[in-house]
Amino acid sequence: MPRKSSKSLYDEKKKLWEKIKSLDAHILRGTVVVLKRPCTYPGCKKCKEGIRHPADYLSLSKKGKTELLYLSRKTKPEAEKQVENWKRFQELAERISDINRMMLKLKKRKMQG
Repeated sequence: MPRKSSKSLYDEKKKLWEKIKSLDAHILRGTVVVLKRPCTYPGCKKCKEGIRHPADYLSLSKKGKTELLYLSRKTKPEAEKQVENWKRFQELAERISDINRMMLKLKKRKMQG
């Protein structure tokens, strides 16, 4: 891979920051999952037959404990989009980190020679 200049690395990093800003802080760490659970209706025929009802949740692990947040039909698409944005944010941040590392190497080379 050809060596990049400080200017091209800086320009690339600037573009990545713009992409991060375009996410507009609509990011959410976690995973949207479907769990099958019994309902709260005491006369439910499906539950009596052992059939469970699917429900959407946001699953998030914090400090070794899993938290679940129920997602309604209205909130599920928003949660899915924000989880996708979180993944994109992580990818962009990783690329910026790579660029910063390359820029440090270039500075080190300039100082040495």
